[in-house]
Amino acid sequence: MNVNSVKQVLVVGASGFGREMLVWSRHAGFDTGEYPDQGVSGRQPGALNGHESLRLRVVGSIADYEPEPEDRFVCGISLPWVKKKCVERLLGRGAQFLTVIHPSAILGPNVELGVGCVICPGVVLTMDIVLGDFVTINCCSSMGHDARVGDWCSLNGHCDVTGASSLGRAS
Repeated sequence: MNVNSVKQVLVVGASGFGREMLVWSRHAGFDTGEYPDQGVSGRQPGALNGHESLRLRVVGSIADYEPEPEDRFVCGISLPWVKKKCVERLLGRGAQFLTVIHPSAILGPNVELGVGCVICPGVVLTMDIVLGDFVTINCCSSMGHDARVGDWCSLNGHCDVTGASSLGRAS
């Protein structure tokens, strides 16, 4: 993804994990200074407090935000059923999602990531692992060889998925 072709990166979800995603996106290099940090929320714009320290400005609700062609989104919702509902609404309007990999994460050989995945700080994915679309692996979690995780799944912090395990509807 050529970041120079991106008009703005928007975080989907403006609760706790959405605020974390804003920071992790910056660490992953999606804060070039050419666009402001903004987000869309399941709540109405202006209904959120506490985002001033991160410069997060809620520009619209997921229900009515119309993506621009140059917009890119990162998913800041970890609860699988809420994530699926909100992301599918935006995908239906042409939204394009980025995969965010924190620079402290370790990804071994043959790790396949679906669209819109989020790999947080301290994650270790050893080798020959397949993650579906919109999978979230939160801080300090690990996965062993040959593991599979299906679309929309989220692993909370400090989870260990051992080798050859399968979560969700993993193929």
